[in-house]
Amino acid sequence: MPGYRLYKSLVAGATGRVGEALTRQLLLSPLCETVHTLVRRKTSAFKELSAAAKLHQHIADFRNDDCGVEASALDGVDAAFCVLGARSGWSDAADVAAVERDAVINFARLCEARGVPHFSLLSS
Repeated sequence: MPGYRLYKSLVAGATGRVGEALTRQLLLSPLCETVHTLVRRKTSAFKELSAAAKLHQHIADFRNDDCGVEASALDGVDAAFCVLGARSGWSDAADVAAVERDAVINFARLCEARGVPHFSLLSS
């Protein structure tokens, strides 16, 4: 039987449709020991889960190069998941680009600068 190790994850976009489902699965995984999320505002969507104590929410501002988070939010993170996306119905091209291009780039650069070894991106 192969050996498994515990890992720490980081999710950007955890309050969206895909991000919420991903975060829920990470919280329920026995291999994921900690789930950090970068969010614009904290959510209570996961409080009913028995593993909710594994969740650490960090308020982020993706317009900034460092996403407005302290370096400690990424300490020891093994895998980052970027599921940022504009909500359906957004018509302003500049707003969509700010989320789906600029915020993604800022998050990717932050992860690279902090030495996160694995980065997954879901784009629309």
